This record gives sequence, C-alpha cells and structure tokens, in this order.
Amino acid sequence: MPEEILIKKPVQNHYHPKIVVCDFQSPRYVGGIGKRASKMLFLELLKKNINADLLPANVPMPDTTEQIFELMTEKSYDMLVAGEVTYFLDGMISADSRVESEMVIYSISNESLCTVGYAKAIESASPLPTTFFFSIRSWGRPAPSAESLLKRNSSKFALMIEEILARK
Repeated sequence: MPEEILIKKPVQNHYHPKIVVCDFQSPRYVGGIGKRASKMLFLELLKKNINADLLPANVPMPDTTEQIFELMTEKSYDMLVAGEVTYFLDGMISADSRVESEMVIYSISNESLCTVGYAKAIESASPLPTTFFFSIRSWGRPAPSAESLLKRNSSKFALMIEEILARK
C-alpha cells in the first residue's frame, strides 16, 4: 500500500463501476512520464481483474474540478483516477533512484464531486557499491531504474483502488 493514504467510503455503491484513469501530470524536467505512469496503473488494474469497467489511460486530465465533474457526468464515469508524478530521478552507479507519485480518486455523489481516496507513494533504491575483500573485488551495480520504481508505485495504487472497491 502507498505511504500516505486517505480512503473514504464511496457514497454511491456501484455494482460494476465505470472507472477512467486519466493521464498523470509530469514534472517539467521529465515530460511524458506521467502518461507512462497512468498506463502502468491501468495495466496493473487490468491484471488484478477488478470488478469494474476500466477505460484506457489516454484521457487528458481536466484542469479544474468543474471540468472533472463535467467529464464524469458527460461520459457517465463512476470514478475518475487522476495523479501526478511529483519527483523522478533515475539513479546511476553512484546515485540513488527515487520516484514520488500522488493519486486522487473522484466520484460523484448528490450531484457534486467528492474525493474518495488520496495516496502518495514513494520508492527509492540505492546502487550496489563496489566492494573489496582482501584480493577479491566485487563490482557494484547502478541503482534500479526509476521506471521500475514507478511500476512499484503503480502496484501500490492498484492495491488501494482494489481496497476501495471492496469496501462497498
């Protein structure tokens, strides 16, 4: 599960909800990583085979809550997943890899938009240093890629969404 979690019980109990995963926002220095993060989350949800209609992760994220509400009512979405990759650093032989992501889940209740869940996931990994033991030398390895850490965050978010759907 993610490091920071806020889950509220969905007001409307949908037997088979229609869920859309919007493109996550990216840091300016790594354009396009948000789109990859949302696609990873979408694929993780598909693997979990949750009881919902999942819609592809190629929907651009609306800018305002009014636009989110309009999109959800127009397309009859029961839940909308939005997010942001707030930090993305690909490590190397001497530096750690680190990824921070946030996710918000929206639903509509009584003709108004409400937040059903929020999560923040942080993953970091260090490189394996070169070591010397008497006359034997063990070569180090670079830190795992930031993209693999992003995949771990997606798995955490998918677990949280699965938990929300199970709370009906």
